[in-house]
Amino acid sequence: MRLDVQRSSVNRSPSVQLLPFGPSRSANSRAASAAARAHKSQRVRNARGVQGFLFAQHDHRRRMCNFPLCAGNDVDINKLPEIDVKKVFQGHGGAAYRVHDATVSLASSHRHRFRIYGYSKTTCDVNQALLRIAPHLPWRGELAVFRLGEIVPYLASPVISSVIVNKAIRMYRVSLPLSPTLMNLQVYGLSGYIH
Repeated sequence: MRLDVQRSSVNRSPSVQLLPFGPSRSANSRAASAAARAHKSQRVRNARGVQGFLFAQHDHRRRMCNFPLCAGNDVDINKLPEIDVKKVFQGHGGAAYRVHDATVSLASSHRHRFRIYGYSKTTCDVNQALLRIAPHLPWRGELAVFRLGEIVPYLASPVISSVIVNKAIRMYRVSLPLSPTLMNLQVYGLSGYIH
């Protein structure tokens, strides 16, 4: 229990009120607590989609694009909402392709975390935008890069240096033949983590 001293509005003498330790359980605070718990997922769910960088098959540089969220995102608010990248990826003739996804955290800062989705097919041409980023790793497909937030899952406006995004893409590309579990990579002068 804690003691709070409050002034009475009638006689201006101090009065002592016993309050339970911790947050107050008034109706307003319960509503605020519920809103705070749901805040993480609500901002993304109420949005029409998530903005990310698209490295399309026939573009020569990245472009900002709006991606829709998958329908089943209401199951667990502690997980990152899944993004339906297949609706934006060109896919080349509707043939089946597997999308690989990973969370990349650059070791230089906890602020630089990305969710990267991509596919690669041998029948596709080499992606020219990604060839500029990693000439030693030609990519035959497309990539989508989303910046992760600390409070909300995905940042609404992912403005960031292309140097940092390029590092995350190189880490993602190098990690694909390896296991999708947590990896500590120090390849080609890059340092970071892939989940």
